[in-house]
Amino acid sequence: MRTTAESGKEDAVDHSAGGIASLMLIIGAAEVGASDRICRIADPTGTPLNIRSSPNRALLSTIDNGRDVRVLEEQRVKHELWPRIMADGQERGWVFGSYLDCVTDADAMKSAPTRPPTPLD
Repeated sequence: MRTTAESGKEDAVDHSAGGIASLMLIIGAAEVGASDRICRIADPTGTPLNIRSSPNRALLSTIDNGRDVRVLEEQRVKHELWPRIMADGQERGWVFGSYLDCVTDADAMKSAPTRPPTPLD
């Protein structure tokens, strides 16, 4: 048995065949897949964003707001998105996805109007 940091409750983990699948259900993690898109760090508190060893785990370092990062992959843990990022050509770790401002392919395809709207009289 182990105690989770979030709830303080003990979880039984089966390490036998199928134990990994059980563990994924216990912690609620699901891999979303590879992303390989550019995002900007946008922590609303204005403080540097924590970079972690895995989603919601040990703190490795921080990264300043406004920095562009590449999202390598994403995992969903308990309905929260955790991207694994790369900055300055190096893999850095996992960050809380709500603090990234990402441009999706759909956003990139949008264009500005060819002429400004005219006021209605």
